Amino acid sequence: MNPEPSSRTGSGATPAPEGVTTSRPPAGIPAQAGAVSTAAVVNPLTPAFSPPDAERDAGLYPRPVQNVFEAQVSLARQGISSGSIDGLIGPQTRAALRVFQQKENLPTSGELDAATKERLVLTASPLCSYKITAADLARLQPLSSTWLGKSQQTALEYESILELVAEKGHAHPRLIRALNPGLTWTNVGAGASVQIPDAAYREPAA
Repeated sequence: MNPEPSSRTGSGATPAPEGVTTSRPPAGIPAQAGAVSTAAVVNPLTPAFSPPDAERDAGLYPRPVQNVFEAQVSLARQGISSGSIDGLIGPQTRAALRVFQQKENLPTSGELDAATKERLVLTASPLCSYKITAADLARLQPLSSTWLGKSQQTALEYESILELVAEKGHAHPRLIRALNPGLTWTNVGAGASVQIPDAAYREPAA
């Protein structure tokens, strides 16, 4: 499975989901905008992430983006979709960068170069916390392998809580796993708080 395309809606410009609160950005997200090997795609974010520290993080914004993950979040907040947020540079991310570069009268290279980083600004933490609810868990059901079976299901929504959470953050499931390394996704209950990208669209400042 390719990292960028989402299994569902990807990085659409939608309002922040209910139950979301902001927190600090992760450490260890790949900062290079160059080509990514297949091995890196399998496990793009190996370092552990520090726990949220909103007080320490509050004075850091606005600031230029520092890596591909932050660039994808900043683009999504402006309504420029890079596909499923995964912290990796790929065709959809390059296309989104070219749209931004054209808007900012920058060379349309599709690369996250120094000039693009300087213009592509984060106004708040790229991460937020999402609290899983009983209603979320109630939406989960196995997807039938046949069209007849699908037609008889009450809904065609999510097979796993990881899939649901990934869509809340417009992110690839592998990135959600990396943001929450201590979580056993087959044993997540209501009330659990997870880290997701805060990629909700922001209205431009007047």
